[in-house]
Amino acid sequence: EMILQEDLIIIGRASKPHGIRGEVAVKFSPDAFDMEGKFVFFIIDGIAVPFLVEEERFKGDSSLLKLKGLESEKQAAILTNLPVMIERDRIVEYIAEGFDAEDVLAELEAGHEYGHLVGVEVIDAGSGKIIGKINDVDDSTENILYQVISIDGNEEYLIPAAEEMVVDFDEENKKLIINIPEGLLDLWKE
Repeated sequence: EMILQEDLIIIGRASKPHGIRGEVAVKFSPDAFDMEGKFVFFIIDGIAVPFLVEEERFKGDSSLLKLKGLESEKQAAILTNLPVMIERDRIVEYIAEGFDAEDVLAELEAGHEYGHLVGVEVIDAGSGKIIGKINDVDDSTENILYQVISIDGNEEYLIPAAEEMVVDFDEENKKLIINIPEGLLDLWKE
């Protein structure tokens, strides 16, 4: 039967292909999975496409997955930057030894609550200037913070996710326009 996107949960993201064998480097978050012999899914042209993980090896903080059917760097390149997904109700089968499936699921659910904000441009309504792009969302405390990296990569800001500051959120074009009270931007600089 066909697997639908809503049956899947994101467990990581594919970065670039690794080497000539067509392996795909993936960062899992949390790193609690044992993938060899299991299926992973990627959304390609709106369809959840399954790939069998033939082999998994580790390099630094990434897993290198050899996916059945992808034999070259060029073939593997179609997956670059795509989310890696598994079937949510089969998560138990994917969990590495020593991890608890329920804990991992809770962490995944929490982490992706703000996933749609990563990469969004933050713009100061007053000046029209682009402050930077949201790189991460810190929800470890009561006050949620957007970690924003300037376009040149030199500055980092922690901007509170305060409803009252938001002028407009254009999700389609990935733009968040906020009203920044005078002088606050400097205080938020890391």
